[in-house]
Amino acid sequence: ILDGALKVFAEKGFHDTRLEDIAQEVGFSKASLYNYYKDKEEIFLSLATREYHLIQEKLETDPLLKVEPELPLRENLRRILTLVFTTFGNHFSFVLTLNSFQFLSVFHESKFHTCSDSETDFVEARCSVDETFISLMRTAKERGEIGSTQSPEQLHTYFDALIFATIRRWHQLGEMDDIDLSVRLVIDFLCRGFEIE
Repeated sequence: ILDGALKVFAEKGFHDTRLEDIAQEVGFSKASLYNYYKDKEEIFLSLATREYHLIQEKLETDPLLKVEPELPLRENLRRILTLVFTTFGNHFSFVLTLNSFQFLSVFHESKFHTCSDSETDFVEARCSVDETFISLMRTAKERGEIGSTQSPEQLHTYFDALIFATIRRWHQLGEMDDIDLSVRLVIDFLCRGFEIE
């Protein structure tokens, strides 16, 4: 169901996707989908949770993408960006919805109200990936690799924005840029900024 839903969300976007579209894609009746999920929001959150779990697993175990604190920050950033762009790059509409106010509000408001199980799972998965990056920023600041006075949490916010801005640009172009080039451009900007005098 989630694989089919990813395809539909990526093609149509969240708002234009109907449960009937997902059911048709996976060969179920709409009524059968209700045996697994209560609505398309729950499907979307379950899918997002799965994708964040896959990213976190690779950040911890993949020998080519694993984030390792003893590596230079630039290399760890390359690994994170390569993984995120490879995982989400072909699913523009899905990722843009994931970054939309509606779903980010679930993430931020979860601290103030009782969440459904799917919302809680999503928040925990997202926080796990975020904490990997924030911890990396703390370590890099302690080693003197980062001269910014911004907190690791604020640096994460900027990093996240660059990722989604890159994917939004790909969406506008209708295709992905070369991932290695995009990674180099984002890292170059992170390291040099605007170079304003």
